[in-house]
Amino acid sequence: LRTPLTRLRLQLSILEPSEDIDAAKNDISDMEEMLNEYLAFVRGEDEESSSMVDLSRMLTNIADGYPEARIISKPNESILMRAQPLSPQRALSNLIGNAVAYAGRADISVQSHGGGVTIWVDDDGPGISPDRYDEAMKPFTRLEDSRSQNVPGTGLGLSLANDATRRAGGRLTLCSSPLGGLRVEMKLPL
Repeated sequence: LRTPLTRLRLQLSILEPSEDIDAAKNDISDMEEMLNEYLAFVRGEDEESSSMVDLSRMLTNIADGYPEARIISKPNESILMRAQPLSPQRALSNLIGNAVAYAGRADISVQSHGGGVTIWVDDDGPGISPDRYDEAMKPFTRLEDSRSQNVPGTGLGLSLANDATRRAGGRLTLCSSPLGGLRVEMKLPL
């Protein structure tokens, strides 16, 4: 997969610059990132070192990439935690991306408390039946009867988000959203 992606990147580099070319380059970067995520998942390892991460800024940057996502509430101050920076970024990107892809809307709320932070991602889509929450967290699982079949994906999004959350000492929970779809709750220690 890396060879055709490299070939595409080279072909794009000789074309006249344009918004379409930039968008295609971004798509290739996204594909490379997905490939790297898959390989990291298969290897069960992550070589990234820990550093201080501003979750508030990270969440704002991710949400800005999705016009259908909006941050409903968050603390005014920075939310700092020690983590492998790509790990929470991948997890939050997967959660927000899933909400937007399967429902068309993502409402995000953040609350810091004591020694931790809770992040909720709500959507107004078809949701997932409560008896299938555990199944939805398994790798390569796509619940086609409860979610849109027109959305591409590998079925790793929730599994990767759950794994990243657990590695950070947190917990990921699925439940029904007040918007009528799915709510994903991510609790992380600070």
